Amino acid sequence: MDTEHNFKERILQSTLDLILLGKAPLLSFELIAEHGNLTVETISSIYDDVDAISLDLTVGALTKHREESLALSKQKGLEALSNLLTHDLKFFYDLEMDRKIVTPSQYSESFLLFDEYMSNELPNYYIQFLQHNQDIVPSGETDLFYYGHFIAHSILFFNRVQLAPYVNKLEDRKIITEQIIASLFKKSHFTLSKFQTQDEQHQLS
Repeated sequence: MDTEHNFKERILQSTLDLILLGKAPLLSFELIAEHGNLTVETISSIYDDVDAISLDLTVGALTKHREESLALSKQKGLEALSNLLTHDLKFFYDLEMDRKIVTPSQYSESFLLFDEYMSNELPNYYIQFLQHNQDIVPSGETDLFYYGHFIAHSILFFNRVQLAPYVNKLEDRKIITEQIIASLFKKSHFTLSKFQTQDEQHQLS
């Protein structure tokens, strides 16, 4: 028997499916209902509008990201750093691709939550990681607090769509990202083996 909780989960999953299909600008109760085999009445009895659904999805995504990042920040070694960076690059690249295709007024509360998280929480995971891995920091005099913030805030730059006119091929942008990260730690090479952009996923699907 369907409960309000079950209906809510189905609404959120249907909305997420549509976002992953690139339909964020077109979201409506009607589209969500059709995709999720629901009724508009069911959706409207739980949510006031599509923005409210997006906000719920955002809170869930950030909660999951927090848990995963905290676990990754406690690991040791360069492979662990690669996993943490890959995890965040993927997450925020996809977010920027969604932000690019919607109007500024759409999902503004959700994007504000993401921005606050990026600025205020994400750096802490890199600071924690560096505290556990001081042997891979270039200098013993490096300020780990400053370095952690620098790395975290650089992630969004790496994924900017504005870079496309300068480096068009996604694989080349990935390689350049790896080179920049390697230089931060005075390494000759650094591999983000799991990094795959949203555009690359669409090409493979």
